[in-house]
Amino acid sequence: MASQNISIFNDVLGPVITGPSSSHTGGACRIGLLVRSLLPDFREAVVYVEDAPGAYGPTLEGFKSADAFAAGLLGMDVDDARIRFGREIAEEQSLSIRFSIRNFPNAEYVGMAAIQLSSEDAAVEATCASIGGGMVRLLEIDGVPVDIWGSANEILILAEEEPSAEASLKLIEQETKVIRTELHIGPGRQILEICTEEKLSEEGRAALKTLYQGIARVCFLDAILTVSERAEQTPLPFTTVPELNDYLERTGCGIMEAAVRYEMAVSGWSREKVLHYAESMAREMRRSAEEGLSGDFRLCGFAKRHAKTLYDATEDHEKLLPLGIADKALYYAMAVMELNGGMGSIVTCPTAGSSGVVPGMLLAMQDEMELSMEEAAEGLMVAGLIGLFVAILANFDGSDGGCQAEMSSACAMGAAMACYLIGGTNQQIQRAAVLCFEGLMGLVCDPIAVYVEVPCIPRNPMGAAVAFTMTNLARSGYDPLVPLDEIIIAMRDTGAGMPPDLRCQRGGTCLTPTARRIAAEMERKNQFRFEE
Repeated sequence: MASQNISIFNDVLGPVITGPSSSHTGGACRIGLLVRSLLPDFREAVVYVEDAPGAYGPTLEGFKSADAFAAGLLGMDVDDARIRFGREIAEEQSLSIRFSIRNFPNAEYVGMAAIQLSSEDAAVEATCASIGGGMVRLLEIDGVPVDIWGSANEILILAEEEPSAEASLKLIEQETKVIRTELHIGPGRQILEICTEEKLSEEGRAALKTLYQGIARVCFLDAILTVSERAEQTPLPFTTVPELNDYLERTGCGIMEAAVRYEMAVSGWSREKVLHYAESMAREMRRSAEEGLSGDFRLCGFAKRHAKTLYDATEDHEKLLPLGIADKALYYAMAVMELNGGMGSIVTCPTAGSSGVVPGMLLAMQDEMELSMEEAAEGLMVAGLIGLFVAILANFDGSDGGCQAEMSSACAMGAAMACYLIGGTNQQIQRAAVLCFEGLMGLVCDPIAVYVEVPCIPRNPMGAAVAFTMTNLARSGYDPLVPLDEIIIAMRDTGAGMPPDLRCQRGGTCLTPTARRIAAEMERKNQFRFEE
């Protein structure tokens, strides 16, 4: 697809994934899931990744990317608890999945992967990219450029000569609406892409395969995103911050209502369905925090769990500095991140690496202010609207923009949510978000030994405390001067200007002697062996 409307639920609030990384675990799984659709009966797979900072090569063990690729190729979705056993399950099914190094020159994204699949009578190669927050793009099939996001049900007809669309469209339109068709041309291969609202039935799929038997190969890629594309798109109320502010002034509605109306336009859902889904995310956040505090799990790497210890110390009021509502946010945020590091199920809000900030703040406010689930859902919609503009103007991927892309975005979302929930004005809500971007500008991404543990886990409670602070500054009338869209662009450009080592995994904390020692120990323990 050439473009897509950014969705709050697709790109910001969700998906629910198995940790520890939205890009390198969730993204890898989704890449495998998309590519599998091109040859579901494959027997052998070779996954090519780049061995560079932020790429998949260094994360195949630490972020469980290798198991996630395998899990996706087996047909598992991003929230499947079996992802950690992906390679083991593939071996049990006598599927060969190997990994090798490849360079991707001039790639638009850091998280690139190419996968070759082969069966007894067919083969295919696809190139994909993880673009942050669990979102992926399928960029090339057998040398033919495409642009598939998993946002629609896709029918791909692969042929040497241009396949006729007329007969296939007639058959498809008996069952579902066609969103669009596009012909992709490459060396020795042409691909007819047909996007539909609903999946074809098994009978319809069989009829389409019969139609092209001996002429072309037909593949079916089911939509993998929460919000799917539609044939008839409602005009969006706004797509930029100035347009949002104009909309708020013209309609007299608040930011929460604007967020709901935006998502209604993108998804075609009713207002009730939008808020019901947001409420389900709030419930999932509480479940993950409670499991993080009391669940039976271990982190994937070298760190020890601490959220329950922090909780106990917080309850002992003479032991710690009293921080008010932030006290609960700290242990909730840490609990979510520890569950993420133990490959538990969490909400990417907006990424796995920053998934503790918004839940930590929301749950603390629910406890202290006795907020209803309906109010929690409204707060999440406000958070999602701030994240929407990050998704439009930049992205959340630490590999591209450093930890600032993840942490400042999460803090801005949390501060906007908190400001709304305590009665902040539209202007104060945006100012609270801007203050977080200003305060965390330039934060590098530097997980020790390429595990989402240190300093990733403690940065989340730090982020919650920062966001509460900026909420109060904005609510008291402080003016950060810079508009929301300008500060997001500044964050994006700062990330682009960082040396690659500081954007992800090989700078900052990673360069300390102790971090290097830990990394060497973990590499000896879990050394990944690529195949030539």
